Amino acid sequence: MKIQFSSTNNSFNKWHLILQALWAVVLLLALPFSAHAQATSAAIRGTVTDEQGAAIAGADVTITNADTSNSRATKSDGDGNYTFPSLPVGRYALKVNKEGFKAFDLKDIVLHVNDSLTFDLKLKVGARTELIEVVAGATQVETSNAELSGTIAGAQITQLPLNGRSFAQLLTLVPGVAQDNGFAYNQKGLTGGADLSISGGASNANTFLVDGANNVDIGSGRTLLVYPSIDSIEEFKVERNSYGAQFGGNSGGQVTLITKGGTNEIHGSAYWFGRNDYVNANNTNLKANNVGAKTPLLRRNDFGYTVGGPVKKDKIFFFWSQEWNRQITGRVNSGRVPTPLERTGDFSDQANDTAFNSANTVGCLPKAGLADPGNGVGGAFTASPHNTAATGAGFIDVIPASRMSPAGVGVLNTYLTPTLPKGAPNYGCGNNFSKSFNQANNFREESIKGDVNLTPSLKLMLRYVQDNNTFGPPATGSSGWGDDSGTSLLSETWSQPSRIAVARLSKTIGSTAVNDFQFSFSDNRINITPTNQGAATALSSLFPQFMPAANKGFTPANGPATWLNGPGGLPTVWNFGPWANAENLYTFQDDFSKAIGRHTLRAGVLYSRNEKNQDLFDSENGHLSGSVGFG
Repeated sequence: MKIQFSSTNNSFNKWHLILQALWAVVLLLALPFSAHAQATSAAIRGTVTDEQGAAIAGADVTITNADTSNSRATKSDGDGNYTFPSLPVGRYALKVNKEGFKAFDLKDIVLHVNDSLTFDLKLKVGARTELIEVVAGATQVETSNAELSGTIAGAQITQLPLNGRSFAQLLTLVPGVAQDNGFAYNQKGLTGGADLSISGGASNANTFLVDGANNVDIGSGRTLLVYPSIDSIEEFKVERNSYGAQFGGNSGGQVTLITKGGTNEIHGSAYWFGRNDYVNANNTNLKANNVGAKTPLLRRNDFGYTVGGPVKKDKIFFFWSQEWNRQITGRVNSGRVPTPLERTGDFSDQANDTAFNSANTVGCLPKAGLADPGNGVGGAFTASPHNTAATGAGFIDVIPASRMSPAGVGVLNTYLTPTLPKGAPNYGCGNNFSKSFNQANNFREESIKGDVNLTPSLKLMLRYVQDNNTFGPPATGSSGWGDDSGTSLLSETWSQPSRIAVARLSKTIGSTAVNDFQFSFSDNRINITPTNQGAATALSSLFPQFMPAANKGFTPANGPATWLNGPGGLPTVWNFGPWANAENLYTFQDDFSKAIGRHTLRAGVLYSRNEKNQDLFDSENGHLSGSVGFG
């Protein structure tokens, strides 16, 4: 049973908490139930019998972790039953001794996260000094619960080829997991996304846990805070349906990831993976609109190392991992940008673009030329001296400077200039700009885990991971949020530093009960910083502020956020930096497991405090949209 308390920037009343706890005790005493072990651990149970199937009471049953030598012992009850709840994942050996019977040793038991395996053991009559040794089967079937789940572990994680080295791509190997449109299988951090539908659920309704700590941005529900290195992951399990009460908080799938820990032997690894553009084809738009442009650049280097082992044999263990992903990608941005003459009010480039001539147009201008809505007041429209013979010397296609809107000119000058040669087809009316921008996308992560056997019955686990993703400049052109086309002077750098810290204290009470207390802290920051502040300020200053910036966020007011949604057929421009986001997640959790015969009773309490603060794209200053004119 799991009683969950959660709050967002609110404090719970003390007496309300006490009342909830009392109700939990009443329910626990009144209702018989069976539950699984802690979501980050596993369990083993079974019955000890003789060769005729009669139960053997009082048999000594010991389970030992093959990598750390950590062991727990119990005795079979009157019905021959034994249970080991809340075991860390890993490899185990199970040993049974009873006077008058040969010793029994079952080796190579592999426990995955949230497993509850059953091993019924038959002892043969003989001396205790005689030993029967059995190796567990490669396939160990889960028979004690009806959950629908899938586990990815071992060689699958480290040896399957992954473009981008993101564990999220491995989730798609689990039956019932489907990709949504925003899923970025080869990205991490800000450019990544875990948009996955599990068993038909919403793609932003999944829970992701790293060693029991929340790993989801609660704002979007699809951004992961940290991406543990592939080489630091022990395994992860996807609970698709019919999972236990210890899972909650979201209605979708439950993804539980367990990281590696140290053992009694020193192990380490080092790796490097690289990619480049040497055999890549050139971009079609780039070849068409930017003659002579080279193939977009691609340089990716993924490298790192791991090391783990004992600090003190059988007592203290550590595991350290560090990884870097460094990538430069030539991002091609294309569109129709204003020509130099167009920015002065001279639309002859549009009139001279014969590729767009039709029965009703000269180029892409009306057959009769530009119509003057002001009937010449303030200056008459005229013919351009740049008109070609095909256009006609008297064709009206120039707006005089006295009639030009300063805001309109400012918007036009925000765009980059065409890369097509003047006079080429499409120069005035079609896509006349394509350029490959070398965008940096870097990721770095450090991770450390420690396990301490304080006493034979008291264990401490400490876990800390931090990573940081930065990309840009430029961070526009559909690579960040929004619809910016990446064809303007605006440019940004994005960064997302994230952390997760976990402390878990596990106490074995007698031979049949375990209590796990855990505290975890998860956070991330998202920062967007303009790298061409002059262009951003110049664009924002073109528009009047009806409600001056109140500077309520944690970045200086930058004028109103500006979104130009394809003005006059030009590409979209979106400017909202500087911008900041902060999330802090605090979780206290206590789980108690008690083995009674072949059953396990389990109760737990979880208190979660979540904080999410971010700038709101200047919405505190008011919002103005649509077609607007100023008299």
